[in-house]
Amino acid sequence: MTDTSRAQAAYAAYGHTTGGLTHDGRPMPTWDQLGDTIQAAWIAAATAAANYVPPRVPGLCAPCRRRECDECMAVDHPDMPDLYTCHYQTNHTTCRR
Repeated sequence: MTDTSRAQAAYAAYGHTTGGLTHDGRPMPTWDQLGDTIQAAWIAAATAAANYVPPRVPGLCAPCRRRECDECMAVDHPDMPDLYTCHYQTNHTTCRR
């Protein structure tokens, strides 16, 4: 996946989440209508998010930061072989810590 395609996917996800509207309620432009500066901003944001590595604490599960978490598992994703998800984190909306 290229940085641009990752940014386009993020932009599409934003549009899906907001019903195709911008932050101020206007219809979102297409990717090609954004212009170089805004496309570069989306590319930078998507790249930073993709490269983010959460801090690791010895003995803690990285995704949910619980000790001895047995609910973390690898996600089968062809573009991200090292991606993990934690079922505890995704199935519990309130942190009790």
